[in-house]
Amino acid sequence: MFETVLASMGMGAAKIDLRLDNELVKTGECVTGQIFVTGGSAEQKVEGLSVYFMLKSVHARSGSDLTERVAVIDVTKDEFMIQPNEKITFPFSFTCPANIPSSSINTKYYFVTNLEIKNAIDSHDRDYIQVLPNERVSQFLNGFKQLGFKQDWEGLVTDEQGWSQLIQYHPTTYFYGVTNQVAVYFHQNLEQDTIDGVLEVGEHRTKDYSALIDMFHMDEKIRRFEITANDLSTEEKAKMRLELIIKHMLKK
Repeated sequence: MFETVLASMGMGAAKIDLRLDNELVKTGECVTGQIFVTGGSAEQKVEGLSVYFMLKSVHARSGSDLTERVAVIDVTKDEFMIQPNEKITFPFSFTCPANIPSSSINTKYYFVTNLEIKNAIDSHDRDYIQVLPNERVSQFLNGFKQLGFKQDWEGLVTDEQGWSQLIQYHPTTYFYGVTNQVAVYFHQNLEQDTIDGVLEVGEHRTKDYSALIDMFHMDEKIRRFEITANDLSTEEKAKMRLELIIKHMLKK
């Protein structure tokens, strides 16, 4: 009886542990693993087991912290009893959304596993996972690397089109001495298989991108861009397309 009381207070209660088969996943692909539930010092009734897929980042417009629950994965809604020290294993699988930004300087993803225990403190487990860009976005970002740009800062903004990512770069080779920074605000258009966005070439580094973000919805030919699947078929093509855009802007 005393052990039951302690378990209801969270002491000696059942525990959970999500173990992923891989701590890397590409957008649009599946991540798998197992959830291990271990009974505590007393019999307990479990009312459900779920996993939250969480996003943590920085808001690109305000610079404030940003935390968002991207998805809820119901592992089981069935009630079950777990005996003292009993071990129960559940398979886990989750398809990473295709339209979310990849992990970066400020953008991180993690799973929160929730064990709902009747008349007791629920048990939780947190596991980080790195979300890699798909092939199109990867070629786009690698195009900047091929031009010698190094990432300084990154943040997110959400609107009716979903999440858009803003990345600030500084030149180290080709454009060094010509510009001090390049900022790109973009998202992947899955329906058109393009990357749409706005590019800003500046002389001073800043983190105030309100004008750049607002310009994303304007018909601004100089800074607004659309990069096609053909332009993103190789790193070299992506590099050439971005180089052409930046050079055109520097002439203005």
